[in-house]
Amino acid sequence: MLARESQSPLPRFMILVYERDVPDSSAAVSPTFLEAHLALPRQIAGTGGRIVAGHAARPASAAVSIRGAVVTGGSLAPAEQTFAGHFVV
Repeated sequence: MLARESQSPLPRFMILVYERDVPDSSAAVSPTFLEAHLALPRQIAGTGGRIVAGHAARPASAAVSIRGAVVTGGSLAPAEQTFAGHFVV
């Protein structure tokens, strides 16, 4: 928890990023994919905002699902898109 004097009076927002396919490594990223992700910080800065934090998620193939006491590999449900990461602005 941040000390009250270091907290911003402005609200913070979380931007969730979803992709059809999440690359296994940065070497596997296509130029189109990379440009789309590099454009977001520029767009945020263009509105006067700034990224406070961000995190890239691992591919869905690396996911682990826990239901009750059962742990299985893979995501909970098949989906057209998967969670790829987030930004806090």
